[in-house]
Amino acid sequence: MTQKFVPTPAVPLENVPGSVPHTSIPPETDADAVLSSAIENLSCLKEDHLWSDSLWRDLLAFTGIFRTFHSSKTIAVAWNELQGRVHPSSFKYNGGAQVMKVESTGWIEGSFQFDIGGSHPGKGFGFILLIPMEGTWKIWILSTMLESVDGLGNPDTAPRLPSNGVHVAVNRQSNGNAQAVSETTEVLIVGAGQNGICVAARLKGLGVKAVLIESEDEVGGNWSSRYDSVTLHTGKYYAHLPFETTFAGDEWPYFLRGVDLAKGYRDYVKRYHLDVRTSTTVEKAKWLQNSDSWAIETVCKGKRTSIEAKHIVFAMGAGGQQAKMPQIPNREAFNGISIHSKEYRSAKQWKGKKGVVIGTANTGHDVAVDMVEAGLASVHMVQRNPTPVIPWPWFGEAHNRLYHPEAITIESDRRELGLPLSFNRNVSMLMVKKLSTEQPEKFDALEQAGFKVDRLPDALKIQYERQGGHYLDMGGSQMIIDGKIKVKSAGVSKFVPEGLEFQDGSILEADVIVWCTGFENDMRTMVSDIVGTEVVERIDHHWYLDKEGEIRGAFKPVGHPRMWYTGGGVCIARFYSRFLALQIKADLTGVPFEPYRETPEAASKIETSKC
Repeated sequence: MTQKFVPTPAVPLENVPGSVPHTSIPPETDADAVLSSAIENLSCLKEDHLWSDSLWRDLLAFTGIFRTFHSSKTIAVAWNELQGRVHPSSFKYNGGAQVMKVESTGWIEGSFQFDIGGSHPGKGFGFILLIPMEGTWKIWILSTMLESVDGLGNPDTAPRLPSNGVHVAVNRQSNGNAQAVSETTEVLIVGAGQNGICVAARLKGLGVKAVLIESEDEVGGNWSSRYDSVTLHTGKYYAHLPFETTFAGDEWPYFLRGVDLAKGYRDYVKRYHLDVRTSTTVEKAKWLQNSDSWAIETVCKGKRTSIEAKHIVFAMGAGGQQAKMPQIPNREAFNGISIHSKEYRSAKQWKGKKGVVIGTANTGHDVAVDMVEAGLASVHMVQRNPTPVIPWPWFGEAHNRLYHPEAITIESDRRELGLPLSFNRNVSMLMVKKLSTEQPEKFDALEQAGFKVDRLPDALKIQYERQGGHYLDMGGSQMIIDGKIKVKSAGVSKFVPEGLEFQDGSILEADVIVWCTGFENDMRTMVSDIVGTEVVERIDHHWYLDKEGEIRGAFKPVGHPRMWYTGGGVCIARFYSRFLALQIKADLTGVPFEPYRETPEAASKIETSKC
């Protein structure tokens, strides 16, 4: 009997193992010498080299997948067990030690490189964080990641482009002929937003043929079709695409608008000659057991095309494209306009009217600010629960350390995303608690204006669990404090002719209501419409975290052969696309990665070192 597939359970980030020691670095420490010695020990790692509550995160280099191991005992066993599989060697300290201090915790940090053997010989990169403990130096955090594989190429190397100007067609659309066409490709990618583009570019750099299918009329349409005032709430140096500093030029504003992103993506697709089919949808994908490939049906303006692909990648965004619209009774009674934010473009046509925004996250604030600036007679935000508010100066101080004009993006990405997630979260929350205590004034003023604030915004929990629901303050908070945006704290009960009635019996008058209530989070739900129930029942969920703090489903095997998810913001898309591309290329060459899924027993039960 075939065992029923059980999707990976979601685990709250605060329950993922990992803690912060209370340590300080002696002033006379020669950090470079200490790090160099610790890295030499990696060739024969022992339990006593590690702090008892240490973490080791590996991205493909040792485990062939994404894993995070916890505790000195487990790490020592797993490391030595995997040494026999991948034969790491030539561990070399890169220099440039950093002495770090956050509140009562100090550590020294450095990076290293190493060679990898086994079935995927190549190069690896790592980080090591050390703390003084019990009269010696212990490893607190260890991170290893695969850089390149001999014979497969390096996913960080830009594709060689033809010098004669000849290249494949991009943005191809149908001429209206309904005749079916058949073709083949190595990889078909559903979605040509930031995620699809990143994967396609990495694959092209590895010499893999990929076709992107995009439902919008042009590349970047997922940004240009959003509301007029939409901007990234992170700086432009965070938004680059692989191989280059896409938005570094002075012509790009620091906070990129939707139209800027759309243009940047279109230019990138042309520059690297990516094969994108716009105005096209994927109707069905069927797994062909006999050929280990996918038969995919696409439609563009009535023209059907059958494409056979070895791999299919779903790149429809971690937050999805399907709007979440609450079912509020009595809609037909309302005399005004009621739309989801997906349909919203601008508030200019509503000057003098009464505006209501449901939802208090980034989009809700953006729409409310638009309404104020457009001259609406009144603007209300409806809030049910406290909203995590992140003042831009808090975020910007940490953000700008890694992403700035002189930054080397790949190095910044390794540090931003290559370490164990629980470590990043624990350290960031130390800073948040400190800042919230020292700088309560804005939060106090917001609450006096009736806006409920979560004063300890957990940015990583927001990103990997809620996929939003917060506000990175770009000026909307001051409008609330100044009374330009009013706040209503209650649950909506039903529509009434003049607006909305709430569960407390009160009525809020409105001429226009914009529901900023988010989008479907799990790509698995959207994928089911394409691959069918039978396949979906055998694949993992997309997003949220597993018990080790790794993202479920994304960028790694999902449970069905040659099927992948990719999603998330542009930094996540840029970083993880390199690992996804390597896995696909390895499979196409006949030597797929073999994920190590065991979690070793305590070191006392197993031999931990053979060196």
